[in-house]
Amino acid sequence: MAKIKYLEPEEVYRLLEVIPTRSMIALRNRVILQVMAECATRVSETLDIRPRDVNIAEKRIYIENGKGGRSRTVYWHSNSLSDYLAKWKEVRPDGEYLFVNVRGKTRGTQVSSRNIQKAIQLYAKRAGIPVTVTCHQLRHGRATQMLREGVSIRTVQEALGHASVQTTQIYTHIQNDEVQRAMRGY
Repeated sequence: MAKIKYLEPEEVYRLLEVIPTRSMIALRNRVILQVMAECATRVSETLDIRPRDVNIAEKRIYIENGKGGRSRTVYWHSNSLSDYLAKWKEVRPDGEYLFVNVRGKTRGTQVSSRNIQKAIQLYAKRAGIPVTVTCHQLRHGRATQMLREGVSIRTVQEALGHASVQTTQIYTHIQNDEVQRAMRGY
């Protein structure tokens, strides 16, 4: 079974903390990455969010037509994401999608996943994370964290929007590695 790569919670924290939210682009990127980290959304799902899909008071986002055409609701826990989302919604340029370009000819159009992938690599380097970081590692990190906290694999499956629990079972491999290290004492 292939090992999946993911970010530990401390790495996610460091990654988010290096993003200076003074500019609109950085604020947008911070919110995008924090949504992916807390809600375990795919980058495509995150970039497809429309303003009407977000309910800050209830800390939830409706993901419409995710991978495989499946829709679901995801949730977050931190007040900081609520605050950053509210701030972004106040200052964002008009556009169909929540996460839009903020300047130039593309102002108000949907941000590309390539731009976000380049941004996460820049922020990871600034945070001193010594590996190549991808957006999907935020999703993997959240799924791993949920399993470590004792969340059932079936619940994690629903949170990730997997059609089959077999797809979700890749995350149990991580748990098995941890059991092995704990039992062998290293």
